[in-house]
Order: sequence, then structure tokens, then C-alpha cells
Amino acid sequence: MSKKLVLSAVCAAALLPVAAHAAADFAISPEFHVVMLAAKDARYKLTERKAGQALDLLKDLRNYAGETKDRGNKLKDDMRDNSYEDWVNTKLLPSLFQAKALEETLKKTYDLEKSHVSADLKTAKGGNYGPIDETIARINAFVADYEAQVKAVDGKIAAVKQAYDQHFGNAKRALAEFDKLPIVQELLAAKPALVKKTKLDAVKLRPIEWAVVLEKQKKEYNDPRFKQVPTSISILDGQETRTYSVIIR
Repeated sequence: MSKKLVLSAVCAAALLPVAAHAAADFAISPEFHVVMLAAKDARYKLTERKAGQALDLLKDLRNYAGETKDRGNKLKDDMRDNSYEDWVNTKLLPSLFQAKALEETLKKTYDLEKSHVSADLKTAKGGNYGPIDETIARINAFVADYEAQVKAVDGKIAAVKQAYDQHFGNAKRALAEFDKLPIVQELLAAKPALVKKTKLDAVKLRPIEWAVVLEKQKKEYNDPRFKQVPTSISILDGQETRTYSVIIR
């Protein structure tokens, strides 16, 4: 046996008691045990918080989809009340169907993932973090995908509302301007009453077209001032002129 090999064996033998003593101290150290428990607890709490945050995001998205659907339904009712049935069918309903489907999917997914998180956290307490890590990643990816879809539908519904508000708003402004005309003011103030009311009437539905109507108190009234009422009224819509016919009934 060479001198180097003998020397190495001797050194190793000499160090064995020291290593064994150190290992024994390390294994039974209360301080080390406390540190390990704290680290384990910290990891679990961090994972639990991440899981909760992921579920909260999913819940918020579910609520957002519900609010989008509710806004769409409210708009649908308002538009139908004001003769915009054609717009509802062609412009709004497709987005409403999407909003409803998204909300239902998000509701079911939230309930399902909530149960997964509960079960996976129990598994994580036993030291296996694989399932909960996968669940958190899946939820976050799902939220990112569906958030874009909900925002897109919300944007479509908002665009329909903007167009509706502008179109119907123009007609209402035309009626207001008509009511301000001196001859109309004179007729409205006449005693005995000559005019029952002025209003908007949808004279065409596809596409919708509004007219201003002056309704006589009695159809047989033939006061000459009725002939002085203009046959149309125009307003400015930005840089464009919108003209509405005037009907006397």
C-alpha cells in the first residue's frame, strides 16, 4: 500500500468521530427543527395566498361577465321600448348571447376550481405541492384567456349603446328644436287647445327612421296656422345635418 493511500485512510478515520458528532448535533438541533417548520409553514401560506388570489381573479371575471350581460339586457329593454327592435336583433343579441355563455362558463369554472383548490391545498399540507401549483397556473391562464373575451363582448355592447344613444338622441333633439319654433309655440299655447301633443314616431323600422309628429287636439281642426308649420326639421350631428320630416295629424 502506498504512503499516500495510508495517509488518506488515517485522516478519514481521524475525522469520522468529528463528522458523526456534528451530524448528531445537526439532526437533534431544536433550532434547526423550528427553522424547518417555519419554512414549511411559510411556503404553505404563500401557496395558499396565491391560490386565493387566483380564485379571486376568477370570481371577479365571473362577476364582470354577469355585469356585462346585465348591461346588455338593460340596453335591450330600453331599445325595444323605443322601437329599436331591428337594432336589437341585428346589432345587440349576438353579443348578449356571448355574454350569457361566458358568464355560465365562468360560473361553472369558478365552482369547479374552488373545489380543486380546496383539495389540492390539503395535499400540499402533506408536502406535495405539484397539484396546487398546476391548479394555480391553470386558473391564471384561464383568466387571461377569458378576460380578453369578456372585454371584447363588453366593448361590442358599449358600441351598440353609443350608436343607439346618438341615433335616438338626435331624434329627441330634433323634437326639442321643433317645439321651440315660434309657430309651434303659438299653436301649443292656443286657447282653446289646438294641439294635443308633439312626439316622435318611427315611420320606418328597417332601418329605423324617425319623424316629428304634431298631433291636433281634434283631427277636424283646420286653423290656418297649421299650414305655417315647416314640413321638416334639421339638426347638426357633428359635421353632418340630420333632417326629420314633420307630420301633422
